[in-house]
Amino acid sequence: MEASRVNRSETEALVDATALWILGDTPVDTVLEAAVDLIVAGADSAALRELAGMSDAEDPWQIRAVLGRTFDELGLEMPDAGATDTVRLALRELGALLLHDRISVRELIDRARALVGDAAGTVGAAELIEIGEALDSGRSTAHEAQLASIDWATGYLRPPAAS
Repeated sequence: MEASRVNRSETEALVDATALWILGDTPVDTVLEAAVDLIVAGADSAALRELAGMSDAEDPWQIRAVLGRTFDELGLEMPDAGATDTVRLALRELGALLLHDRISVRELIDRARALVGDAAGTVGAAELIEIGEALDSGRSTAHEAQLASIDWATGYLRPPAAS
C-alpha cells in the first residue's frame, strides 16, 4: 500500500488507532504500531518511546496509563469513549486498515455496524452500511462491495476540503 493512498499523518494514525482501541473494537497492536510509526516520523517524548516499546502482552491498564501520558506530552486530546467524534476516528482507522489490506471488506462492514449501531448517518457511515446491506441481500457481488468499500474508505480518510 502506498502511503499516499491513506491521507493522514502519523499523529492522526495514533489518535485513530487509540479511538478504535478505546471503543473496544481492536487489539492494542495497532496503537503500538502507530506509536512506532510516529517515532520514525520524528516525534519524540519519553512516554511515546515507552509506548512504542510495549507489547500486546502488557496489562491494558498499564498501556492506557502510558498512552495517557503520551497524549499529554504530545499535546493531543485523548479520544472520549462517549463522544461521536471518537466513533468517527475509529471508523477512519477501520478504513485505513482496509486500505492497508489488514482487514477484509466483510470485517470492515461488520465492525462498522457494531461501532455505529443506529447512528450510521450521524458519523458518515450510512454509505458503508448500505454497501453491507447490498452485499448481504445479494444486490451486489463481493467484488462490487470491495470496490465500493475502498471508495468509501478513501473518501472517509480524505481531509475536508478547504473553504
